[in-house]
Parts: sequence; C-alpha cells; structure tokens
Amino acid sequence: MRVNFNSLFKHSVFKGIGWIGTRFITLIFLFILLFRWLSNPLQMVSKSLNQMMPASFSCLNNYNSSEGHCTREELNGFVKYFTQVVKRFPRQPDGYGLLAFCYYHLNAIDKSKEFYLKALSLNSHFFWYHFNLGIIYLKEGDYQRAEEYFNRSLEVDANLTSQYIFNSIIYRPLKENIQELEDFIQKKLFVGYSYAKSLSKISYYLQNFDKFVNHSELIDRSLVHLDHVYYRLGLEAFEKGFLNSSEIFMRKTIAMNPQYADAFRYLGLIFQSQGKNQLAKGYFEEANQLVKTHNPLRSFEGEITPQIF
Repeated sequence: MRVNFNSLFKHSVFKGIGWIGTRFITLIFLFILLFRWLSNPLQMVSKSLNQMMPASFSCLNNYNSSEGHCTREELNGFVKYFTQVVKRFPRQPDGYGLLAFCYYHLNAIDKSKEFYLKALSLNSHFFWYHFNLGIIYLKEGDYQRAEEYFNRSLEVDANLTSQYIFNSIIYRPLKENIQELEDFIQKKLFVGYSYAKSLSKISYYLQNFDKFVNHSELIDRSLVHLDHVYYRLGLEAFEKGFLNSSEIFMRKTIAMNPQYADAFRYLGLIFQSQGKNQLAKGYFEEANQLVKTHNPLRSFEGEITPQIF
C-alpha cells in the first residue's frame, strides 16, 4: 500500500496549526480572565480610597502659600486617609511623606520622623524629605544630624524632585488647585535650596557655638537668609545666658531686616532681665506693632517648617 506522503504532510501541518491555534485562543482567554481578576481588586482599592478621600485638600495647599492651616480634625482626617493609601500602596514614598507632614503639624514629631525616613528609604532623590528631616532635627537641637540632612538635600538633583512631583498620582489632588504648576514647583525648589544652604550653616554654627558666640564677624555674610542666621544664634545665646552676645546678634538681625518682630521682642527680654524696663517696653511695643501691621511676618519659627513640595 502506497502512502501519500504529501497528503499526510499537509494533514499533519493543518492538524498542528489547528492544535496551536486552539492552544493560543485558550491562552488568550486565560490571560483575559487573569487580567480581570487582577484589575478588579485594583479597581476596588481605587474605589474605596476615593470614597475615603477628604472632600477638599485646600487646607493642605494653604501650607504652601502661608494662607492658613488645617484644624486638628482636618489633619486627623488626612492621617486616616494617607494611612490607608500606604497600606494599599506600601511602595509609594509620597504617601509616607504626606503622612509625615500631617503628623508634624499634629505635633507627633517621632511619627513624622519615622515616615519621612520611610519615604527616603523608597526615594532618596526627593529634596523635600531630606530638607524636612533637617528642620525637625534642627528644632530638636540635634544640630549634627540637621546639618547632615540639609547637606544631603543640597546634593539632590532638583529635576528629579520636579519629575517625581509631576508624575505622582497621590499628589494629584494637591496639584489640581495650583495655577502654573511647573513655575510654582521651580520657585519653591529655588527658595528651598537657598534655605537649605543657610540652615546647614546655622546647624554648623550651633554645633560650634562656643567658637561663634563672641565672634559674629566669622559668620558667612553671603548667605541669603542672613537675618535668620543671626536671629537663631541670638536665640541660642539668650537661652544659654550670653545676654551681651544675644543683644549683638539680635541687633544684627534687625539691621538686616527691620521688620523682624521676634528680634525686637528678644531685645525687650534682654533689657527686661537687666532691669532696664523702660528700654524693654519700647522694644516690646515695636514688636507688637510689627505683628499688627505685617502679614506675613518674617519669623524663624513661622517660616522654617516642613514643606509638602
């Protein structure tokens, strides 16, 4: 019996093609099922987060413009929301950064540090996480760590920070209310880097306070925020009982910025502690007048705070 190999070959080829086609269609079907199975939970997560999302982010945006602050109730609402965000998306540093920001303004400083450090562990190329930790350590009196984080912030490529803000989905509700976002981000970073340079120097001066307390001429006069530098050294001198040095630094602060109300107030406290009550009264009155007539007021405590971006 002769075998028609041509026919057999054709039959085998078409049978093989049919087998491959069937398997391919099956794989496509399974892929579609898998995609729907994976996407539904994501959709459910997104839906549940949207339901939990605060009605407005405007009070958080106000921190960017110094136009106001969130109430404790509002901050606690944001904490609950961002806690769920990081629970569902544990690899997103922006969620931890916003949690840290809210905890700072709730005066839960240890929690704030914990979440800024977590954010940094996920994205070390974000200027504001380094900067904000520097501020926290500076206000805690840990000047060595403060200097370290301010210096790290200065090493970050500003373009990487800008790019991350633009691409962030979690920041989206905050970005939507900002006009000319790119210009806003660039200006904030420019100011942030200049502050970081001054605050790094302040941290260094405070670490080496004994060297600078009686030698104000050694202070770098090229710093942009020199009034803050003089004020913070004057405050340190006052708290440590170096009243003459504190007076020198506070007077230098006022020479740099005649609207620096806190410097006038500390001059009043210096003279009051020396029994020069009439002189002290004049400085207290000047400080109060500046508070009434200047908004926003130049203030170390008011300006040197963590930023969202």
